[in-house]
Amino acid sequence: SLAHLRDVYSLTMALLMPASRLHWLALLRSPWCGLGLADLHALAAWNRRQSMYQTLAQLDQIGNLSDEGRQRAQYVFQVMSAALASRYQQGLTEWIVQVIKNLHGDYILNESRLTDLEQFWLLLSRYSPNGQLENPEQFAEEFQQLYSQRITPSRLQIMTIHKSKGLEFDCVILPGLGNRPTKQDKPLLRWLDLPTKEADELILLSPVQAAHEKESRLYDYLGRLAADKEAYEQQRLLYVAVTRAKRSLYLVDCHEKALKGTFRALLQQLSFDGQAGTDEREEILSTRLPLMERLPIRFYMRESQHQTPPGERIPPERVLPANDNSRQSGIVAHELLQWICDRHPASINDLPWNMVGSRFRSMGFTAQEQEQAMTLLNEQIQALFNDPIGQWLCQHHDKEQNEYALLVRENNQVQTRIIDRTFYENGQRWIIDFKTGTDHQTAQTEHRQQVEQYARLLQSPNEAPIRCGLFYLSNQHWVNWTHAYSEPGDLNG
Repeated sequence: SLAHLRDVYSLTMALLMPASRLHWLALLRSPWCGLGLADLHALAAWNRRQSMYQTLAQLDQIGNLSDEGRQRAQYVFQVMSAALASRYQQGLTEWIVQVIKNLHGDYILNESRLTDLEQFWLLLSRYSPNGQLENPEQFAEEFQQLYSQRITPSRLQIMTIHKSKGLEFDCVILPGLGNRPTKQDKPLLRWLDLPTKEADELILLSPVQAAHEKESRLYDYLGRLAADKEAYEQQRLLYVAVTRAKRSLYLVDCHEKALKGTFRALLQQLSFDGQAGTDEREEILSTRLPLMERLPIRFYMRESQHQTPPGERIPPERVLPANDNSRQSGIVAHELLQWICDRHPASINDLPWNMVGSRFRSMGFTAQEQEQAMTLLNEQIQALFNDPIGQWLCQHHDKEQNEYALLVRENNQVQTRIIDRTFYENGQRWIIDFKTGTDHQTAQTEHRQQVEQYARLLQSPNEAPIRCGLFYLSNQHWVNWTHAYSEPGDLNG
């Protein structure tokens, strides 16, 4: 699971299990507090027999804390203490969300992270129907399966060293340097080709020693030659592996000592001239290791609590998904619209309503919420089928594509843009976006800009003229316009 999901999980478990030292230490290290390792060790080692919550209540007695660490820990303790004192005054999810806001969650969680968190809230609601986490172990297992909702292609490639030859990567990770190659059984025959001045070659050949023989000198000699060749091949492979990296190389091993015949043993045999001194190596490591994500100390000082620093904008305060489950309902509506546009059913009765109901249940809807969402979606789809424009949008068209994914590069990052529907008619390409939300002017302007971006990605000098359209399911409002040709965007797939 993602780091920001794990941070919220640690905060949640620290609130629900105040005696859990592990979850509290994870909380103190996370961006909610941002303690350094030295301060974290000082707190953990001060009294191992008591909980971290009790330790935080006695911060004045811990002398080897840094001033900044003490301020951060004191602030977090005050927030957590107030939260535990008001445990049953709110619903479980709302309670945790309020704690996140008090820990400056609006500064830590951006829009994409908030989107990822929605699945965490749904999972938490499913395992705490009565406001209590009924099965923490199973909840933890399910939590490990959560992933980012942002659809982005993986930039990680896993391959053998042989396959990587000739390639280069910004970062290379070599795991298991201390693992020995698989030991092969002794072959029945060993041989060696011996070149001669004449055209023909001589073959030095030996079978494995017989059962009654203690050794076969020729066989063993050929075996030592094969071992030398294997050692040289190991050196060549190691050279290939480490020279694939352009910027960073990580060598990983879990063995206590180097075993003969491993990459780690080869590395220990190498000698380095002009090694950096201890201070220089520390400086190099400090510049290459990722920095801990945390807020500046001013956020934890009493005089500046809950005050916005000059010139700094607070991100939108949206930690919870909408109370009316509008986002989840929109996801299900788009999945159903894709089914309709793929199969072109004759009537609304042909739709897979059982599948829709199961989808709502899987997203954590209660029976009442599911019934309300199903009723609303049924009404919207019925209106779509009765509307002439809606009928035209859903019927079969030439070269139609639904949920059409495009890879784009923005700010040197590859991202995905998904077009609800596109097709050709009368020499024009149509780009359609279905909307389940409001069609007020501000939202409509944003939606038009979104579709215009899709059009720029698909346009080309040889492309047919492009028409754009927005269809609002809530009131069958249809907006369409002609896209004006401009320089195309960076389209990668």
